[in-house]
Amino acid sequence: MQLEYIKGVTVQDSFIHTKAFTCIYETVRANTVTIISGPPGCGKTSMCYQAALKLRETYNFVIVVVSNPLKLIKSLNPKTKQVFVIDDIVGKYSLNENSLQTWGAETKFINHFLGQSLNTKLIVTCRSYIYRNEKFSLLKLPHIHCDMLADEMFLSIEERRLISICFISAEEMKPLPDDIIMLYNFFPLICMRYKDQDKKKIDEYLLYPNGIIENEMNELRLSSDPCFIALGLLVIYNNSIDKRSLMFYDHTETSELRINDVLNDMLQDIEYGCFISLKGVFPACHI
Repeated sequence: MQLEYIKGVTVQDSFIHTKAFTCIYETVRANTVTIISGPPGCGKTSMCYQAALKLRETYNFVIVVVSNPLKLIKSLNPKTKQVFVIDDIVGKYSLNENSLQTWGAETKFINHFLGQSLNTKLIVTCRSYIYRNEKFSLLKLPHIHCDMLADEMFLSIEERRLISICFISAEEMKPLPDDIIMLYNFFPLICMRYKDQDKKKIDEYLLYPNGIIENEMNELRLSSDPCFIALGLLVIYNNSIDKRSLMFYDHTETSELRINDVLNDMLQDIEYGCFISLKGVFPACHI
Protein backbone atom coordinates (compact mmCIF):
# COMPACT_ATOMS: atom_id res chain seq x y z
CA MET A 1 0.00 0.00 0.00
CA GLN A 2 1.41 3.35 -0.99
CA LEU A 3 1.82 6.13 1.50
CA GLU A 4 -0.86 8.77 1.46
CA TYR A 5 0.32 12.31 0.83
CA ILE A 6 -1.93 15.28 1.40
CA LYS A 7 -1.92 17.21 -1.88
CA GLY A 8 -3.78 20.30 -2.93
CA VAL A 9 -5.33 20.80 0.49
CA THR A 10 -5.36 24.11 2.33
CA VAL A 11 -6.34 25.02 5.85
CA GLN A 12 -10.12 24.69 5.99
CA ASP A 13 -12.06 27.94 5.83
CA SER A 14 -14.63 26.43 8.20
CA PHE A 15 -12.03 25.30 10.72
CA ILE A 16 -12.38 27.14 14.04
CA HIS A 17 -9.08 28.22 15.56
CA THR A 18 -9.76 27.40 19.19
CA LYS A 19 -7.36 27.85 22.09
CA ALA A 20 -6.78 24.08 21.89
CA PHE A 21 -5.57 24.39 18.29
CA THR A 22 -3.28 27.29 19.20
CA CYS A 23 -1.76 25.20 21.99
CA ILE A 24 -1.36 22.16 19.74
CA TYR A 25 0.18 24.08 16.86
CA GLU A 26 2.68 25.89 19.07
CA THR A 27 3.63 22.57 20.67
CA VAL A 28 4.07 20.89 17.29
CA ARG A 29 6.06 23.82 15.91
CA ALA A 30 8.48 23.82 18.84
CA ASN A 31 8.92 20.07 19.39
CA THR A 32 9.81 16.91 17.52
CA VAL A 33 7.08 14.54 18.74
CA THR A 34 3.63 15.64 19.89
CA ILE A 35 0.93 13.26 21.11
CA ILE A 36 -2.62 14.59 21.17
CA SER A 37 -4.98 12.62 23.39
CA GLY A 38 -8.69 13.12 23.92
CA PRO A 39 -12.07 11.38 23.94
CA PRO A 40 -13.56 10.19 20.64
CA GLY A 41 -15.18 12.91 18.59
CA CYS A 42 -13.52 15.86 20.35
CA GLY A 43 -11.65 17.04 17.24
CA LYS A 44 -8.12 15.78 17.91
CA THR A 45 -7.69 14.29 14.42
CA SER A 46 -8.93 17.44 12.72
CA MET A 47 -6.55 19.58 14.77
CA CYS A 48 -3.69 17.19 14.03
CA TYR A 49 -4.19 17.57 10.27
CA GLN A 50 -4.73 21.32 10.49
CA ALA A 51 -1.47 21.69 12.43
CA ALA A 52 0.32 19.68 9.75
CA LEU A 53 -1.24 21.78 6.98
CA LYS A 54 -0.17 24.99 8.69
CA LEU A 55 3.39 23.66 8.96
CA ARG A 56 3.31 22.96 5.23
CA GLU A 57 1.97 26.39 4.34
CA THR A 58 4.26 28.27 6.73
CA TYR A 59 7.50 26.26 6.69
CA ASN A 60 7.21 24.09 3.54
CA PHE A 61 6.96 20.78 5.38
CA VAL A 62 5.93 17.71 3.39
CA ILE A 63 3.02 15.91 5.06
CA VAL A 64 3.18 12.11 5.19
CA VAL A 65 0.36 10.05 6.66
CA VAL A 66 1.46 6.67 8.02
CA SER A 67 -0.16 3.91 10.03
CA ASN A 68 2.83 1.82 11.11
CA PRO A 69 6.55 2.30 11.87
CA LEU A 70 7.79 0.42 8.81
CA LYS A 71 6.10 2.93 6.50
CA LEU A 72 7.50 5.75 8.58
CA ILE A 73 11.06 4.41 8.43
CA LYS A 74 10.77 3.78 4.70
CA SER A 75 9.73 7.40 4.13
CA LEU A 76 12.30 9.16 6.31
CA ASN A 77 14.33 11.69 4.34
CA PRO A 78 16.82 13.85 6.28
CA LYS A 79 17.14 16.24 3.33
CA THR A 80 13.44 17.17 3.38
CA LYS A 81 11.24 18.84 5.97
CA GLN A 82 8.72 16.19 6.88
CA VAL A 83 5.80 16.04 9.30
CA PHE A 84 4.40 12.56 9.86
CA VAL A 85 0.76 12.24 10.88
CA ILE A 86 -0.05 9.07 12.83
CA ASP A 87 -3.72 8.79 13.79
CA ASP A 88 -4.72 6.31 16.54
CA ILE A 89 -1.16 5.06 16.77
CA VAL A 90 -1.83 1.82 18.69
CA GLY A 91 -5.52 1.26 18.04
CA LYS A 92 -8.71 3.25 17.62
CA TYR A 93 -11.22 1.69 20.02
CA SER A 94 -8.81 -0.21 22.26
CA LEU A 95 -5.08 -0.69 22.65
CA ASN A 96 -3.87 -3.11 19.98
CA GLU A 97 -1.13 -5.29 21.45
CA ASN A 98 0.33 -6.22 18.05
CA SER A 99 0.52 -2.60 16.96
CA LEU A 100 2.14 -1.65 20.26
CA GLN A 101 4.78 -4.36 19.86
CA THR A 102 5.47 -3.34 16.25
CA TRP A 103 6.04 0.28 17.24
CA GLY A 104 8.03 -0.74 20.31
CA ALA A 105 10.40 -2.80 18.18
CA GLU A 106 11.23 0.18 15.95
CA THR A 107 11.23 3.13 18.34
CA LYS A 108 14.96 2.85 19.09
CA PHE A 109 15.79 3.51 15.44
CA ILE A 110 13.09 6.18 15.11
CA ASN A 111 14.30 7.99 18.23
CA HIS A 112 17.90 7.88 16.96
CA PHE A 113 16.87 9.36 13.61
CA LEU A 114 14.78 12.08 15.23
CA GLY A 115 17.69 12.96 17.48
CA GLN A 116 19.88 13.55 14.42
CA SER A 117 17.34 15.49 12.35
CA LEU A 118 15.84 18.93 12.90
CA ASN A 119 13.64 18.59 9.82
CA THR A 120 11.34 15.80 10.99
CA LYS A 121 8.26 16.00 13.19
CA LEU A 122 5.70 13.46 14.36
CA ILE A 123 2.10 14.35 15.26
CA VAL A 124 0.36 11.43 16.95
CA THR A 125 -3.22 11.02 18.13
CA CYS A 126 -4.81 8.53 20.48
CA ARG A 127 -7.84 8.30 22.70
CA SER A 128 -7.52 9.37 26.32
CA TYR A 129 -8.16 5.93 27.79
CA ILE A 130 -5.56 4.38 25.51
CA TYR A 131 -2.98 7.02 26.46
CA ARG A 132 -3.72 6.36 30.15
CA ASN A 133 -3.32 2.61 29.74
CA GLU A 134 -0.17 1.59 31.62
CA LYS A 135 0.98 -0.41 28.58
CA PHE A 136 1.14 2.73 26.44
CA SER A 137 4.44 3.62 28.14
CA LEU A 138 5.97 0.60 26.38
CA LEU A 139 5.89 2.72 23.22
CA LYS A 140 9.02 4.48 24.55
CA LEU A 141 8.57 7.48 22.29
CA PRO A 142 9.67 10.69 24.06
CA HIS A 143 7.03 13.32 23.40
CA ILE A 144 5.14 16.40 24.52
CA HIS A 145 1.57 15.61 25.51
CA CYS A 146 -1.43 17.74 24.54
CA ASP A 147 -4.51 16.69 26.50
CA MET A 148 -7.79 17.83 24.94
CA LEU A 149 -9.45 17.56 28.36
CA ALA A 150 -6.97 19.88 30.08
CA ASP A 151 -8.42 23.16 31.33
CA GLU A 152 -6.38 25.24 28.90
CA MET A 153 -7.61 23.18 25.91
CA PHE A 154 -11.18 22.36 26.88
CA LEU A 155 -13.72 23.79 24.40
CA SER A 156 -15.48 26.84 25.81
CA ILE A 157 -19.14 27.61 25.19
CA GLU A 158 -18.16 30.36 22.73
CA GLU A 159 -15.93 27.97 20.78
CA ARG A 160 -18.63 25.30 20.71
CA ARG A 161 -21.18 27.73 19.32
CA LEU A 162 -18.75 28.78 16.59
CA ILE A 163 -18.09 25.13 15.72
CA SER A 164 -21.80 24.30 15.65
CA ILE A 165 -22.71 26.90 13.02
CA CYS A 166 -20.26 25.28 10.60
CA PHE A 167 -22.74 22.37 10.43
CA ILE A 168 -26.03 23.63 11.91
CA SER A 169 -27.89 26.84 11.15
CA ALA A 170 -27.43 29.74 13.55
CA GLU A 171 -31.21 30.01 13.84
CA GLU A 172 -31.43 26.47 15.20
CA MET A 173 -28.55 26.93 17.62
CA LYS A 174 -29.42 30.35 19.02
CA PRO A 175 -32.23 29.32 21.42
CA LEU A 176 -30.34 26.32 22.84
CA PRO A 177 -29.14 26.77 26.44
CA ASP A 178 -25.44 26.57 27.24
CA ASP A 179 -25.79 23.51 29.48
CA ILE A 180 -26.96 21.36 26.54
CA ILE A 181 -24.09 22.54 24.35
CA MET A 182 -21.55 21.82 27.12
CA LEU A 183 -22.97 18.38 27.89
CA TYR A 184 -20.66 16.13 25.85
CA ASN A 185 -16.93 16.14 25.13
CA PHE A 186 -17.65 14.83 21.62
CA PHE A 187 -19.66 17.92 20.67
CA PRO A 188 -17.72 18.47 17.38
CA LEU A 189 -18.67 14.98 16.19
CA ILE A 190 -22.30 15.53 17.21
CA CYS A 191 -22.39 18.64 15.04
CA MET A 192 -20.75 16.91 12.08
CA ARG A 193 -23.33 14.11 12.16
CA TYR A 194 -26.36 16.37 12.52
CA LYS A 195 -27.35 16.26 8.85
CA ASP A 196 -27.14 12.45 8.85
CA GLN A 197 -29.47 11.91 11.81
CA ASP A 198 -33.17 10.98 11.65
CA LYS A 199 -34.64 14.49 11.66
CA LYS A 200 -34.83 14.84 15.43
CA LYS A 201 -35.35 18.30 16.80
CA ILE A 202 -32.02 19.95 17.48
CA ASP A 203 -32.41 19.98 21.27
CA GLU A 204 -33.43 16.32 21.37
CA TYR A 205 -30.55 15.36 19.07
CA LEU A 206 -27.95 17.18 21.16
CA LEU A 207 -29.32 15.72 24.39
CA TYR A 208 -29.55 12.15 23.09
CA PRO A 209 -27.00 11.43 20.34
CA ASN A 210 -27.91 7.75 20.57
CA GLY A 211 -26.62 6.76 17.14
CA ILE A 212 -23.10 7.98 17.88
CA ILE A 213 -22.99 6.33 21.30
CA GLU A 214 -24.42 3.06 19.99
CA ASN A 215 -21.82 2.93 17.22
CA GLU A 216 -19.02 3.51 19.74
CA MET A 217 -20.31 0.71 21.97
CA ASN A 218 -20.58 -1.73 19.08
CA GLU A 219 -17.09 -0.92 17.83
CA LEU A 220 -15.66 -1.23 21.34
CA ARG A 221 -17.26 -4.63 21.81
CA LEU A 222 -15.89 -5.85 18.48
CA SER A 223 -12.46 -4.46 19.30
CA SER A 224 -12.00 -5.62 22.89
CA ASP A 225 -14.20 -7.76 25.12
CA PRO A 226 -12.40 -6.75 28.36
CA CYS A 227 -12.80 -3.04 27.53
CA PHE A 228 -16.48 -3.48 26.72
CA ILE A 229 -17.09 -5.42 29.93
CA ALA A 230 -15.08 -2.91 31.96
CA LEU A 231 -17.24 -0.14 30.55
CA GLY A 232 -20.34 -2.05 31.62
CA LEU A 233 -19.00 -2.38 35.17
CA LEU A 234 -18.18 1.33 35.31
CA VAL A 235 -21.74 2.16 34.26
CA ILE A 236 -23.22 -0.17 36.88
CA TYR A 237 -20.96 1.24 39.60
CA ASN A 238 -21.50 4.85 38.50
CA ASN A 239 -17.88 5.27 37.36
CA SER A 240 -16.50 4.45 40.81
CA ILE A 241 -14.95 1.03 41.47
CA ASP A 242 -12.66 0.26 44.39
CA LYS A 243 -9.46 -1.22 42.91
CA ARG A 244 -9.28 -3.74 45.77
CA SER A 245 -12.54 -5.31 44.66
CA LEU A 246 -10.99 -6.03 41.26
CA MET A 247 -7.82 -7.54 42.66
CA PHE A 248 -8.74 -9.42 45.81
CA TYR A 249 -11.64 -11.05 47.59
CA ASP A 250 -12.42 -8.23 49.97
CA HIS A 251 -13.92 -9.58 53.20
CA THR A 252 -14.68 -6.01 54.32
CA GLU A 253 -16.90 -5.35 51.30
CA THR A 254 -20.31 -4.30 52.57
CA SER A 255 -22.17 -3.83 49.29
CA GLU A 256 -25.10 -6.13 48.68
CA LEU A 257 -23.58 -7.56 45.53
CA ARG A 258 -19.89 -8.35 45.21
CA ILE A 259 -18.28 -7.32 41.96
CA ASN A 260 -17.74 -10.95 40.91
CA ASP A 261 -21.47 -11.55 41.22
CA VAL A 262 -22.24 -8.43 39.19
CA LEU A 263 -19.73 -9.48 36.53
CA ASN A 264 -21.23 -12.97 36.24
CA ASP A 265 -24.77 -11.59 36.02
CA MET A 266 -23.75 -9.12 33.33
CA LEU A 267 -22.04 -11.82 31.25
CA GLN A 268 -25.18 -13.94 31.45
CA ASP A 269 -27.37 -11.00 30.40
CA ILE A 270 -25.33 -10.37 27.27
CA GLU A 271 -25.06 -14.13 26.59
CA TYR A 272 -21.29 -14.02 26.67
CA GLY A 273 -19.98 -17.56 26.37
CA CYS A 274 -16.42 -17.14 27.64
CA PHE A 275 -14.92 -16.64 31.08
CA ILE A 276 -13.48 -13.20 31.78
CA SER A 277 -11.00 -12.80 34.62
CA LEU A 278 -11.02 -9.66 36.74
CA LYS A 279 -7.27 -9.54 36.06
CA GLY A 280 -8.14 -8.92 32.42
CA VAL A 281 -10.82 -6.39 33.19
CA PHE A 282 -8.83 -4.32 35.69
CA PRO A 283 -6.41 -2.66 33.19
CA ALA A 284 -9.34 -1.80 30.93
CA CYS A 285 -11.07 0.12 33.70
CA HIS A 286 -8.85 3.08 32.82
CA ILE A 287 -11.41 3.85 30.12
